[in-house]
Amino acid sequence: MSKKDEVYQKIRDAIIKESLNPGERLIESQLCQQYAVSRGPVREILIQLNREGFVSLIPNKGAIVTKLSIQDLKDYYDLIAVLECKAIEWAIPNINAADIENLIEIQEELKKIFPVNREKAIMIWGQLNYRFHQLFWEKSGNVALVEEIQLIRKKILRYRFLSLVVNSFKDFLIDHEKIITATTKKNVKKASTVMHAHIMRDKDLVVQHLTYISG
Repeated sequence: MSKKDEVYQKIRDAIIKESLNPGERLIESQLCQQYAVSRGPVREILIQLNREGFVSLIPNKGAIVTKLSIQDLKDYYDLIAVLECKAIEWAIPNINAADIENLIEIQEELKKIFPVNREKAIMIWGQLNYRFHQLFWEKSGNVALVEEIQLIRKKILRYRFLSLVVNSFKDFLIDHEKIITATTKKNVKKASTVMHAHIMRDKDLVVQHLTYISG
């Protein structure tokens, strides 16, 4: 990993975990000093974070940590539900036995998460869950679809991290089992229906949490 990528990841993680709060200004000179990196890479990092929805670049003010509204989140989730359902529809004809085995292996790893502490559990869950969904995106054969899903997921990542609770994992695992079964049977309609319900379950959890903390 390059120094720039390392700094990007640290700033992004700070935003996700709200060590950097919505509305907080990111000052280039301070970031350069804090992470021992020059202004060029810092500017490139802020541009990337802006593209991904983590910061807003405001003339004469610089970079400000963004805050999505509840309606923004609902809109993003509704869009990603459509895209993920389309991905699974296009992917199933291309999925083979090795892919099914891969999904089952990821699912088994997800089941092992429960004993660990909350923050570590959510981090591990996020990584494995991403791989589970990613298989369908990549097997869809549509590069533009993959890029769009990845971009939206980055925009909602910090809200998912803050709102996920270990108790919710069980319901998500049940959804995964149904998706694997439908995919194995090449039942496109069933797989798409479960995927949509799966994304909406996540949406409801995130919106409920954001509504609660917004008071």
